[in-house]
Formats: sequence, C-alpha cells, structure tokens
Amino acid sequence: MVKQSIAAVMICLLTAVAGSCYAEVVPTRWIGSYSYQYVMGHSVGEPAPAWDFSLTVREDGSCELTWQGYQKDDDILCKASGENGYLRIYYVSFADGTTSDPSGQQAYKPGAKLVELKSIKKNSVLWTKWGALNKANVLKDGVRFEHD
Repeated sequence: MVKQSIAAVMICLLTAVAGSCYAEVVPTRWIGSYSYQYVMGHSVGEPAPAWDFSLTVREDGSCELTWQGYQKDDDILCKASGENGYLRIYYVSFADGTTSDPSGQQAYKPGAKLVELKSIKKNSVLWTKWGALNKANVLKDGVRFEHD
C-alpha cells in the first residue's frame, strides 16, 4: 500500500514537472463563462472577418476555450489556476484529445499558459494578457474578455 502511494505521488510530481498536474479548485468569482470578439478591420459590403473566443471555467479547475471565426475552429481543453485577483488558463489538449493542429503540427505545448485574466477597477473590469494563443502577435493585451 505504501509503495502504491509513493508511486502515485511520484507520477504526479513527474507530470507536474511536465506541466499537466496543476489542477486546483478555482475561486468562485472565476467560475462561469467569458467571451471576446476580435474584429479584423472593416470590409465593404461584407461582414468584417472576426474571431470569437468563448471560455468556460468549472469549479474543479477544468475549462474549455473555443476559438472560432476567420480560418479558425479550435476547441481547446484547458486547466484554470487562479486567486481572487487573476485567472490563468493553461493548455491541455484539443477536445479530441490530440495536441496537433489539422496540419499535424503541435499547436501548443501541454501546460503552456494560453491567456491570463486579471481583475482591475474593483473587480468590474478584466484585463487580458495573451500568452501562447497569440503566436502571430495579432492580439493585443487589454480589456478584452467579459464575464457573461
């Protein structure tokens, strides 16, 4: 029994080093749904290309982030970590369990911080700091996500 317990602890420690054992209970204020729409300029006679982000955070620290719109259709499983003042979202895999995009490339490293939300102005405004989601450096930090 002791050997099994030690083995379980060692496995968790090894996976923590690899970045996948960081689940925790998320403060109640962060549980729920968030959204953000990024519009890419203007288009004459047609809707402007846009990306829609939707984030759902659960009490157990699991979360799902969807990124849909212009040339994007990603459904990402993630882990949330936070305190009262901030929420960090870490990549686990795509919803189908893979970590590769349709072209076969690894989209993000498991455990990579995708995005961070920070409470400002007496918790009424959320500041977004982009992480690994912003590979092309298109998205700018600022007031982006809203609690739905």
